[in-house]
Amino acid sequence: MSCSVFNLNFHADSTENLSDTKKRAIIFAPGIGNSPLFLKDKIAFCDLSSKLNAFKNYRYLSDNPAINCDEDGVPVDPDVTCTLCDTGDHLSEYTSNVAKYGVGLICKNMLDMLQENFGSKGWKIVPFYYDFRLSNSVNGEILAELMNKYDEIILIGFSMGGLVISKALTLIDTRKTEIIKVITLGTPYYGSAYTYITFMYGMPMFNDKISNFLADKLTYFRARMRAFMINYLSMYEILPSFEFFNFFDGYIEGMETYEKTVEFLKTQEFNQKSDGTQKNLLEKAEKFHRSLYKDGEHIVKSFDYHFIASGSEHTLVKIKNNGEEVYTMGDGTVMLFSATQGADIYDKNRVSLIHSTHRNLLTCTESLKCVENIIKNKIENKIDNSNSAENDVENNKISSKISNANENSEIEVA
Repeated sequence: MSCSVFNLNFHADSTENLSDTKKRAIIFAPGIGNSPLFLKDKIAFCDLSSKLNAFKNYRYLSDNPAINCDEDGVPVDPDVTCTLCDTGDHLSEYTSNVAKYGVGLICKNMLDMLQENFGSKGWKIVPFYYDFRLSNSVNGEILAELMNKYDEIILIGFSMGGLVISKALTLIDTRKTEIIKVITLGTPYYGSAYTYITFMYGMPMFNDKISNFLADKLTYFRARMRAFMINYLSMYEILPSFEFFNFFDGYIEGMETYEKTVEFLKTQEFNQKSDGTQKNLLEKAEKFHRSLYKDGEHIVKSFDYHFIASGSEHTLVKIKNNGEEVYTMGDGTVMLFSATQGADIYDKNRVSLIHSTHRNLLTCTESLKCVENIIKNKIENKIDNSNSAENDVENNKISSKISNANENSEIEVA
């Protein structure tokens, strides 16, 4: 699908080599399923970078129960890890995994663009892979620890990666680390109605109708995928949140309020434990979302932020009792109002609209150019402001010297 971007102007030579001693990083957090999982030295889950990898994952899910979580959302095998296992050279680790395992390709265009444009200009490019089965709170804590190692940071989050970033922003010490810019692409801040479909029927792994038709025939694999997903706490955290109901009258017909919807979900089969009691994952998900607010405002809006989203695709927003689906503007997975927190989509300083599907927001040329331009504009403005401040200080020093000289001269004359 072709993509196009509507806004953002920038100066071509907006970046300069930064010669001071500050440690700067551009940290990129991908979405759910974009981080591979390893069991020791073998792949346990491929990133969703291609249809081939998606079919591989059906096999992994069938043959490798190690990547499951128990009914409390706790991984059953502690030896399963993501590629980000230490605080070393994450970009080299990513490059090695691409070469050795063929994973991580969905992030390649973004990381290549960042490295080409900013890697040689004083910015370290850091891909933040994480165990997407866990709560975004847990991964946000890990990200915050990583962020604390740098003086200045630009954050980029795709899809659920933006939620991980949001949690990290509630934990970071801004007295030590300056957040220069926060950019998110297709992040389901208010959740996605599509998640409910996943819990009820299983999740198609593709974007086109032919592949989904074939996947629908593989009912065993879809059932296996669903069996895993309904125990991943992160999945509960991308169900429509309480904020969703400020923009739409529910995503399930007859459930017009958040409270009523949660009570309904608690009774559903996917929320039941094998002993007949209810899981507590819905409550944990609500706690996560409420932790992202400070004085009634989402934490991202405490910083210099920019939302990149799509409104060009029919996007599920509600399921009727007869099975009919209601659609709104979005990227096919995340509603536009969710990806932009209901912001004014014509505010070019805060929102950029791309004609794209959800997945292609991360890979299409126009989207990558949009991210590049946002960063270049921000860095240029920061350099200009820094130079202006330095000039003001220097001018004040000169003025002070002149004033002192005049005072001394007047005393001598007297």
